[in-house]
Amino acid sequence: MTFNTKLGYAIGRHLIVDLHGCNYESIATADRVRDVMLSAARESGATIVSESFRHFSPHGVSGFVVISESHFSIHTWPEYSFAAVDIFTCGDTVNFNTAVNVLREKFGVRDVEINADLFRGTGVTAAHELVGEKITLRELSWQELFTRTHAWGMRIDVELIGCEVTSSDHMQQIVNSITEHMQMPKLCKTFENQCAKDAHSLTTFSACYHDIHISAYQKMGSDTFYLEFLTNGFVDPRVLGVTALEKGNAKGYRLRVSLRQ
Repeated sequence: MTFNTKLGYAIGRHLIVDLHGCNYESIATADRVRDVMLSAARESGATIVSESFRHFSPHGVSGFVVISESHFSIHTWPEYSFAAVDIFTCGDTVNFNTAVNVLREKFGVRDVEINADLFRGTGVTAAHELVGEKITLRELSWQELFTRTHAWGMRIDVELIGCEVTSSDHMQQIVNSITEHMQMPKLCKTFENQCAKDAHSLTTFSACYHDIHISAYQKMGSDTFYLEFLTNGFVDPRVLGVTALEKGNAKGYRLRVSLRQ
């Protein structure tokens, strides 16, 4: 299988987190906030490059951790027991769940609110198409992460933007095209269609393969087509995302991946 750079993929992931009910002392001093943010970055698998934190009078700390994968940032309001955190990465090796759990524990957080989980730069093209062969693109290896974490399977969610499915048969055609291109095992259970009855219904189906379970659905009137892949073993998420983008004739896609360990 080849990676089609012309179709592009998301460059980075951006998580925006609000932390409510923080312990006052834990977010009131620059040293304490620095320690926690560095721990969150380090334990999540990020590579720390530099950091800068500043205390403001009478309340509050702002800080920034530069990582090889991008950055962690924070602004605190101790008088409200509140902190706002941004985590942005351009790689696949930083574990967002671990980072948030470290912040929750060390800041004594009562409630964690995920305000946004964004995919940045979806659909960008390879730079050499614009500026010539002046740079070498860095390859991101999901295979390495899968092996290093001793995972046995994956869940891959693909949202195809600007992909209007006309019927459940059309859904089946798209999924068949994806699985054939990805050389997935042959179908061992027939599709189960559930056709939409009105404008508020979902058109859905599911299919079981030898090592993969696939679900697909789309709300009538929507142009976003959702695909969920549960695998026993490794499937390259970026190749799957780009293949789905092409076979669904979509304008862009978002990708979420969870490893089963």
